Amino acid sequence: MTYSPSYSRSATGGYHPDKAFSLVRAGTSAYLLEDEVNEMQVILREQTRDVVRTLISSGLLNQVSASVDPTRTNTLLIPPFEAILDGMKVKMCGANLGTAERLPADGEANLVELLPHRFSDSNDLLYLEVYEEEVTGGQSLFKYGVQNSDFVMSNDVIDPRVGVESSRRMQLKSVLCLQSRTTVFAPSTDSTNSPYTEIAPGLYRSGNARYAIPLFYIPRSASETGLSTPVPVYPQAGLKNEVSSNRGVGIPVHSSGTPGFIPILRFATVPNYLSGLVGNAVSWGNLLLSNTTSPWAAFTGIEPMSPWQGFNDPAQYVSLPHADMFWENVSVLCMQNTSNQAVNFRAQCRYSGDPAKSPQYDAKGSLAYKIFAADEKPSLAADFINGWTTEMPATATGLVSVSVPAGNVIVLVLRTVPLFQSKETVTHWYYNYHGINKLDPTTFANFKPHLATYRRLLTGKWE
Repeated sequence: MTYSPSYSRSATGGYHPDKAFSLVRAGTSAYLLEDEVNEMQVILREQTRDVVRTLISSGLLNQVSASVDPTRTNTLLIPPFEAILDGMKVKMCGANLGTAERLPADGEANLVELLPHRFSDSNDLLYLEVYEEEVTGGQSLFKYGVQNSDFVMSNDVIDPRVGVESSRRMQLKSVLCLQSRTTVFAPSTDSTNSPYTEIAPGLYRSGNARYAIPLFYIPRSASETGLSTPVPVYPQAGLKNEVSSNRGVGIPVHSSGTPGFIPILRFATVPNYLSGLVGNAVSWGNLLLSNTTSPWAAFTGIEPMSPWQGFNDPAQYVSLPHADMFWENVSVLCMQNTSNQAVNFRAQCRYSGDPAKSPQYDAKGSLAYKIFAADEKPSLAADFINGWTTEMPATATGLVSVSVPAGNVIVLVLRTVPLFQSKETVTHWYYNYHGINKLDPTTFANFKPHLATYRRLLTGKWE
């Protein structure tokens, strides 16, 4: 009989999630068909992925920065990183998006060569795309499934004992993709030109079952002589739990007690991500407390800050070229007066804009707070109190000092935003930095993070 295997049947067999099959049972002297073998593998795979989807939100597993390669033209260097997309874990390293020759010093760093910009100001978006695809004997096989990789693996799909194809493999493939001359922070179409749809915060799926997450937004200018520093826009993978099931992130473990940490809820609105600005710190506080959708769409996660070092937020800044757009940078913390008497909560808040610009184009800073009893449901009315609002060039500092009754909780919202203009011909850098860079000793001694309020904000449940 002529050996002529066919692979025309579905790689997933008869699998369907709604059938809830847990295994395929083979019988003595019974036929075992290829659909059944394929289905049993898919059942096990989907069980694993479903657990991961339930527990962990999609995003990068480690924080990654992209640097401009000083030795190459229009090229970025990105260290190896790992990510989870819809329950699938991928390792991205060794990619070479362009024509750069990999040097020994590069190791397995990812190389990304950008197109030259000569005509007008615009931006590039780098994103990660992940998909499954069949691999046959004789095809190129790249390390870790990275399709634009410099590292190739031997393809041993064909067993030399038989010398012909006896089976095929499904490989989880990943690729770095570049969306040039864009104004959005989201991938538009996959590598097969199928449109992407956002199915979870920062996670996109195409009609061809390809998944993507944005990585870096690279400002470009027609007059540039070198690349701008890329702005990270990737979601961070986080542990889901009953405390924060609808936010995709949990309270850091070491977030109470002394020395402990102060958890900071972080938000950042980006161009074309929300329809307009949320507003000043008072508006942010009122909308967050009432669980309004728009500000929570800009939630980027929780950053724990050590009180012994002083809460400082130097990493949160924006560097973008001219465009008719805003970027809001917001931090929220919830602290309880644990003493038996009223104590002033004192915090020094600082922000900086662009010192080269006139005041009407500089960063704006505002701070708001709300105080309520820890064991009572707070009023959800729009009654956050304005601590200060300022519009000044360069750097400004504001000091908030407010009396908090014994046992009460203060929710503090700090918000900064720069304004961009598109009618200028000279490239400027716009920094949007803010931080609470000093909590006095009395505040340290008497205030601790109030985890119940963090939970209530994250879940929207104030019962």
